[in-house]
Amino acid sequence: MAQLQMLSDDLILKGGAAAQLYLPIEGQRGSVDIDLTTHLRRDELDQLVSKVSQKFRAATPLFQFKKYSPKAPKVNVPITTYDVLLPSVFRGDCSIKVDILTSDLSLPIVEMSGIETFAIKVSKAKIISLGALIGDKLLTLAGGTIGMMSEEDYPKQIYDVEMLAFRGGRLTEGAIKDAADAIEKIVLEEARFRRIETSPIGVLKDVEKTMECYSLVDLAVGNTSTKRNINNFQQFYVHRREMSTRLYEWSSRALRVKFLATLMQTHLSGKIDAGRVVQSILKSQDVSSRMREARREDVPKLRGQLLAHAEACTSSFKELRGKPLERIFWQILTPDNVDKMAELL
Repeated sequence: MAQLQMLSDDLILKGGAAAQLYLPIEGQRGSVDIDLTTHLRRDELDQLVSKVSQKFRAATPLFQFKKYSPKAPKVNVPITTYDVLLPSVFRGDCSIKVDILTSDLSLPIVEMSGIETFAIKVSKAKIISLGALIGDKLLTLAGGTIGMMSEEDYPKQIYDVEMLAFRGGRLTEGAIKDAADAIEKIVLEEARFRRIETSPIGVLKDVEKTMECYSLVDLAVGNTSTKRNINNFQQFYVHRREMSTRLYEWSSRALRVKFLATLMQTHLSGKIDAGRVVQSILKSQDVSSRMREARREDVPKLRGQLLAHAEACTSSFKELRGKPLERIFWQILTPDNVDKMAELL
């Protein structure tokens, strides 16, 4: 990324690698590719990566950018992919993918410097803003419309969205406005690429539906492949403190992403402003934390109060009886009842 951005100010980092630059080291995860966006034409891109390859020609075949054709390319999406062979301290040489989207979305950009990561200190980087990144990643979870096709990658996206929106500690009204703007622009562009009819609200409803299914992972009806994908992600991508995250906590993660998607729908519909979205998220975090810290003698009463709301909204009511308060809370939470949930405590 650094080598490419040294040669052009018009290459902007996005995707999973960008997300890590907004997170503390213990919350960062590994990534196997680099996603960039640019206004450059494809022939200009080829010239640019050729310069990088030429710079490192003495190390050939390392650091050489080669065009890559995915086995299942996204139809009509203007992405140019390069394969780059790099040295590794763990094993033999390894390849990474560099995906560059040539599209004029005009998402807000920030310049960062001196960022600590688990691997190296990043001296300088141009990346899309926190809010735009949240909006972009949220849309990857719209499994039935414009989202990712490979379910193996879903844990990464859920992890990033939840970390950025709920645990990064940087959420502001400005970030929510950027997220809303990014969602509208990206949905319009993706619909054009894919030649489908949809809308920002429709895609966010799709995210809700996808996350509702994903949240069943800790229940008897949970999908086996989903559990396997989560296990693989935790083994290979995250900090050691995240490796032992339990399935019910992944259910809660999916439900938090669903809650965010619902809030963004309400915001885009003009029913609540960005400030209200931030307040709802902060309040949900506070109530969730207090549920987790509830005194043992208070748990049975609180569980009963929560389940009184849950019975009508889930077909797995009996299984929820044995779940932690926090898991039940996220199952029943909506933008309309967040204040009522706070009153229970």
